[in-house]
Amino acid sequence: MTGLPGGDAVFLYDGSLEGLLTCVFEAYRLKILPEIASADNYCKSLFAAEQYIATDTVKAERVCAGLKKLGGAVFSTVQYCYLSGEPRKEKIIFAYIRHTLSAGRDLNGNYADPVISAALACLQKVTREAERLKGLLRLQELKDGSFYGAVEPEHCVLPLLAGHFRARLGGQSWIIHDARRSMALVCRQGEVRVFSAVDIQNAREQYSAAEPGYQELWKIFFKNIAIQERRNLKLQRHFMPRRYWKYLVEKN
Repeated sequence: MTGLPGGDAVFLYDGSLEGLLTCVFEAYRLKILPEIASADNYCKSLFAAEQYIATDTVKAERVCAGLKKLGGAVFSTVQYCYLSGEPRKEKIIFAYIRHTLSAGRDLNGNYADPVISAALACLQKVTREAERLKGLLRLQELKDGSFYGAVEPEHCVLPLLAGHFRARLGGQSWIIHDARRSMALVCRQGEVRVFSAVDIQNAREQYSAAEPGYQELWKIFFKNIAIQERRNLKLQRHFMPRRYWKYLVEKN
């Protein structure tokens, strides 16, 4: 693979995983090593040869099929890296795909390889945050009997929370709102869907009459379950990072 003449090649895409994989397909077809960036986040450069790559599901599926042939962990790593909030995620994913396809096998066990370790670091950050939010996400009861919870995660973890909360809340209706990305995970009648461009404001006005009482009881429980002699704020912040406190009932 070589660079495009006249400057560095930049492939812009629509921000979707399919769009990213389409860029990878085009890079291999043209035998070049472009920078790949989401069109929404790209800062225009005077010296870059920019090209918008339209999402093509057929091309994306061919890349996906090639990765899956090397083992389920390979494509799973790409998916988790894509959910990462890491600004360089496209570069990390493209390098990981090239490295793995070149080897023709799953390299995830090679932690000493900087390309592999960068991808695995993204994966671990995403999975760690998803696991944290399974315990730290607070849901409030609304007037219609459904539940609402807001959060501002570092990574796009809503898709990873769907199975947990569907099992935990049974047949109840609920909304988990990623306020940072204007996304929402919505469950109605057991069906879970992800929505984008969601703007939910003044959720407190929709709380049920009983919700303030529930919150007060939770604060009392949180206060009284603690052993004052063993109070360790540093350890608490480790398991309950400050960036989540905005939406934690017991911290407000």
